[in-house]
Amino acid sequence: ALQYNSTYSEQVFSFVNNINTREGGTHVSGFRTALTRAIVKFIEENNLIPKNSKISITGDDVREGLTSVISVKVPNPQFEGQ
Repeated sequence: ALQYNSTYSEQVFSFVNNINTREGGTHVSGFRTALTRAIVKFIEENNLIPKNSKISITGDDVREGLTSVISVKVPNPQFEGQ
């Protein structure tokens, strides 16, 4: 689940097999990468920023004001932080 709000900070709540993973993990990194890629692709496909413009969208731009909950099920998890 994800929702944008008017703040500048990002809040990510992540879980693996219903265990809170406060320090993140590969599932959080993958989510951030996929979200940035999807939004940049949408912007390019809909010509929302002119191609000759010097504006570029970064991951920080995409995640500003984002609150998200990531929950994944992994058959054989290897937790390092517990």
